[in-house]
Amino acid sequence: VEKAEREAAAEAARIAAEEAAQAEAKIRESEENERIARFLADEAERKAKRDARYAARKQRTGRTPPGFSAR
Repeated sequence: VEKAEREAAAEAARIAAEEAAQAEAKIRESEENERIARFLADEAERKAKRDARYAARKQRTGRTPPGFSAR
């Protein structure tokens, strides 16, 4: 009887540890996804500002910077 109880307790502890590890992995994954999303948003903002500077320069100089097509 005691052996069965110990085995049941060990199984319950193993399942609890497994669930805790899965929850921790999900939290880590969501934090990583948030970090990537922030990085991509920052990159998009930086690129938009750069494109605006290039467009302003094009307007001032009347020529197209390298990599941009005339519209």
